[in-house]
Formats: sequence, C-alpha cells, structure tokens
Amino acid sequence: FRRRPVPASFSLMNPRRLGLLASLVLSSVVYAKELTIAVIPKGTTHEFWKSVHAGAVKAEREINAAAGREAVKIIWKGPLKEDDREQQVQVIENFTAQRVSGIVIAPLDRRALVAPLESAARGKIPVVVIDSGLETKAISSYVSTDNREGGRIAGRQLGKLLGGKGNIIMLRLQVGSASTEEREEGFLEAIKKDFPAIKILSSDQHAGASRDTAKQAAENLLNRFGKQLNGIFASNESATAGMLLAVRDA
Repeated sequence: FRRRPVPASFSLMNPRRLGLLASLVLSSVVYAKELTIAVIPKGTTHEFWKSVHAGAVKAEREINAAAGREAVKIIWKGPLKEDDREQQVQVIENFTAQRVSGIVIAPLDRRALVAPLESAARGKIPVVVIDSGLETKAISSYVSTDNREGGRIAGRQLGKLLGGKGNIIMLRLQVGSASTEEREEGFLEAIKKDFPAIKILSSDQHAGASRDTAKQAAENLLNRFGKQLNGIFASNESATAGMLLAVRDA
C-alpha cells in the first residue's frame, strides 16, 4: 500500500488529531485487501491517550467510508501505566509476530523501544512514531507536537503570570520519555532566557507514571519549598494531577 508523506513534526496539535494523522499516514483509499493497523499508546488510562484513541478510530471510519468497505481495522492496545516498558515491548513483539500491516506507537522510552521496533521494520512492517521520539532511522514517519516549543510557551506564560519575578519549581515526568524531556527543557530555556529574576528552586524531581506517585513527589517538594513558592510547572497530565492534589491538601 502507499504511504502518505507526513512532515517530521506538527506544531502543537491536539491529541485527537495526532491519532487521526498517525493512522492516515499508514493508509490509502485504494487497497487490495483489508489492512490491520496496531496503535500502541504509552498507557491506556490517561485522558490524553483516550483522545488519541478517538482520533485513530475516526481515521478508521473515514478511510472505510471513502473505500466503501472495511478497508482498515484499528487495534488499540498498550500498557496500563506509562512506566511499563516491558509490557509495551511485549505488545510490539506480539503484533510483529501476528504480521499486522503497520504499527503506530508512542514509545515509552526513546532507547528501550528501539530494538523491537527495528525488528518490526526489518520484517517489512511500517512503523509510525507519534507523540514521543525514538532514537532510530528505521521508522516510516514521526507525528508529534513541537514539545520543546510547548515547554517554552508554558515558561513564557508562567513568567508573565508572575510578573517576571518569584520562586518556582518544575516536576518532571520520568527519565527516557522524549516528549516530556523536550517540554521540560523548553520550559527551563524560556525561564532562564526571558525571566532572569525568576529563581528555579527545584528542577530535577520526577513524578513517575501515575497520579499517586506524582502526588507523593509533589508533597515532598511542597514540604521543602512550599512557603517560598510562587509558581509551579508540571510537564504532563499525571504529574499535573498529582501536583494539584498535593496543593489542594496543603
């Protein structure tokens, strides 16, 4: 089948569009047989991934409607939490063994997922990476928000809210997550460049993959810096939710 060209990155798209574009890049409206596309998120519990799922399903419906038949089937499967690298590897290996037509994946780790996805590519299964980068050239395309610019936007917005002065902390997600690491670096870049009077009290703490672990990390930060704090940046959905719970309790 024909792969449609997609730019390396899309600027600050919504997650539903992310899923739709990722599915379309592995498809065409002219097929010899039904295609099976496996869509593998980082996790399945966050609202963000539910929206990506909705986008992939929308693409499936649009392709089938254009073809006038069941031309594409989307299979949605991923780990429960966003730290289960072993489970995501196992899902990739299972889909590779099943000889699916293509794989769309948001890698949990920029390095740990390279080997199984390169194996899929060697088996002539096209791989489209979404949301978070992967350190390989074996993929067919990469569809993502400009995460570094997203971080810069957050930094500029927080700086404006604080009037260019005060004390802040940043709660990271986890090591190896390319999307959030770029977002975090973009945030720090904007604060240091545009708001030199803002002091970053902590920028090296990680929330972990769940709201509960994020809440615990946030509580530790608030216990240490709470009385000095004027602003907070958390780099993803679960880190933000955990931080908000900790702030509410405090």
